[in-house]
Amino acid sequence: MAKLTVKKLESLRVEDAGSKIRDEGGLVGVIRSKDEDGVSVKFDWRYRFEGKVRSIHCGTWPKTPLAEIRAKRDHYRQLLADGKNPADEGRAERLRTRADQLEAIAQQQARINKIAAQQARMTVSELFERWEQLELCNRKDKGAEVRRSFQKDVLPRIGDMAAEDVTRPIVAQILDSVVERGSAHCSS
Repeated sequence: MAKLTVKKLESLRVEDAGSKIRDEGGLVGVIRSKDEDGVSVKFDWRYRFEGKVRSIHCGTWPKTPLAEIRAKRDHYRQLLADGKNPADEGRAERLRTRADQLEAIAQQQARINKIAAQQARMTVSELFERWEQLELCNRKDKGAEVRRSFQKDVLPRIGDMAAEDVTRPIVAQILDSVVERGSAHCSS
């Protein structure tokens, strides 16, 4: 059997569509009409495994270079020599690829969920604004003194912090700084 050349492939015409061409080592190509003046050749490698003749796709020329098609055939040959069915290896590779894709999707979804959860957390400033709208506005002074205290002592230090991240030691630090300053509200 003659070895195919790229020149031979390039010389194929639309009229050749439907014919088969063979390359050494069991490669069989089916010529297809690609467009008005071009053709493509789908190459499969035929082999025998467990008493049955099988075939596996190796690539389509010209999309895949002939050298790459032969390299794929040689890879499948080696698998067969090792006692493995190349079709099973191909299936396993497709499943590995699919599993990798699904894993990547799951990781990205987890990342999106984490970002969404962080964005959904209320900051101390947002919580204060809500409290101001719901409760402080009902006070006699409309919450002016509490607003002033928060704007002076609390919001500059922890206003951008998520409310659920505020701990007792953080609150104690803020209160200690108010006492150290000598605020009239903290002395007895």
